[in-house]
Amino acid sequence: MRKLSFWRDTEREQIQAINEAATELDILQSNTQLTHERVEALRRHVVAQRSEIVQLKAALQAVCDLLVDLDLIEAEALGYRIDAAVADGTAAAAQATPPPTTPFNSPAAAPPVMASEATCSRCRRDVPARDISFTDGGPMCEGCVGALAAESE
Repeated sequence: MRKLSFWRDTEREQIQAINEAATELDILQSNTQLTHERVEALRRHVVAQRSEIVQLKAALQAVCDLLVDLDLIEAEALGYRIDAAVADGTAAAAQATPPPTTPFNSPAAAPPVMASEATCSRCRRDVPARDISFTDGGPMCEGCVGALAAESE
């Protein structure tokens, strides 16, 4: 949009400048309306996702409570298993989807992958946390749990 000059511009040039400004204003207003509609759609999507997350948390809590109530696993061991699964899922998600890059930001360095390993109290090996079972003798790998069960028979 160009500025009008009262003394130099002819009436035709002034009309043309006003029409150009009106056209630009119409374009900006329509873009603003479209942006507002997109933002509203995203807000509705976020609200729906929050509701689903609350429902998933409640379902997971019910399953965890049931596992503990049926004495299938101890509450502490379940907590360790869930923490390990979350750590594994976070690491896998970080590797699977790199952050989007735009001309306005530079790609960030990937955070170091956190080790989700635990040490077996019997053989002292480091094994993935998902393969650890918590026993009276402490955390043990599957191999040691099987060997301990064979010894006790």
